Amino acid sequence: MEINFVEYLINKGYTFQRYLNLKWTDAHYSNEFSSMTEGGISIRLKKDNSIFHYGLHSFNLPPTLITPEPSCPQEQREMIDFISKNTNEEIFNKFYFNSLQ
Repeated sequence: MEINFVEYLINKGYTFQRYLNLKWTDAHYSNEFSSMTEGGISIRLKKDNSIFHYGLHSFNLPPTLITPEPSCPQEQREMIDFISKNTNEEIFNKFYFNSLQ
């Protein structure tokens, strides 16, 4: 079974962070997203100058890649579809250069 994209980034050395107490803080990996808990809406994965945001983005849709955004406009459903049809490596390669801050 293939690991999810968040686990893929963690395995590549990205640091898992949640937004707690008004700042991004290193946290233990959790694949749970909820608007009912502090820092539960999204996560940030950071390595050097590369940052990915993943989490809840649109009402009634599952967590997905929020940023970096692709160079062309996409609806959130298109992003979910793209992620489901491509390997983690393909996703990473498509968005890595857009993730550089």
